[in-house]
Amino acid sequence: MAEAAVVGKPHEVKGESVVAYVCSKGPSQGDEAKKIVAELRDWVGKEIGPIAKPDEIRFGDNLPKTRSGKIMRSFYAPWLKARNHFRHLHFG
Repeated sequence: MAEAAVVGKPHEVKGESVVAYVCSKGPSQGDEAKKIVAELRDWVGKEIGPIAKPDEIRFGDNLPKTRSGKIMRSFYAPWLKARNHFRHLHFG
């Protein structure tokens, strides 16, 4: 992974679900991407806990940043709707 950001998304049952936005140096589609998603979810489950596993993992080429280079997590929802260039893999 080159970089990633994690944000919450409203969820009817849980209140909020975990969504990860990932910029990968490797493939972001097909079987290889599914393998990466499984590895990421397993790693999060072991390091942080099962409740923190992302419900969705979205791949893209870059993440929006401030002028100082910090990732702008607070702008993800409207930014992604406008840009819509992240590929989406959902795991429930």
